[in-house]
Order: sequence, then C-alpha cells, then structure tokens
Amino acid sequence: MVNKAQQGKLKGAQIQSSIYVDSLKPFPRLNNNVFILVFTNRKVTFKNAVDRIVKNGVTFIAKGISIYDKTASLAKTECEIDLSEFIV
Repeated sequence: MVNKAQQGKLKGAQIQSSIYVDSLKPFPRLNNNVFILVFTNRKVTFKNAVDRIVKNGVTFIAKGISIYDKTASLAKTECEIDLSEFIV
C-alpha cells in the first residue's frame, strides 16, 4: 500500500514527466518513452506486475531502486505501486 507521502512524490514525478514530454515534442523520435525511477529503502513491487503504461502514445516505464544495507529479504516494509493510479 502506498502512503500519502509516497503518492505526493509519485504525482510530482508524473508532473516532471509531463514537462519532459512537452519539451521533447520537437523531437518526435525521443519523446515516446519516459522513465520513472523510484528510489526507496523498501522493497518495490508493481501491482499486477505492471511496470509500464501507455498514455497518449507515450510509454511510461517505472523502475524501483531499493537502497538498503541489508539483503532484499531483510528490507523494510514492501512498497507496492499501482501505475494506473498515478499516470492519468
């Protein structure tokens, strides 16, 4: 479950992605993919194993990057992200 603070950060990332897409409109070969990197100290999974979503011809690809000092099995609470909630 994503908490309110995480939702705010992901919505901010969506706004930045929109700005990125708009700035690349003059370069159509470059503006088809947007990468969203999620840095966290939690184990990141994507709801229904969906880590990409297409919206208005643009593919948003999300990757979770877990930063912690221990093995993945000892990471803090798991964080599940539902891209369909954030890419609207």
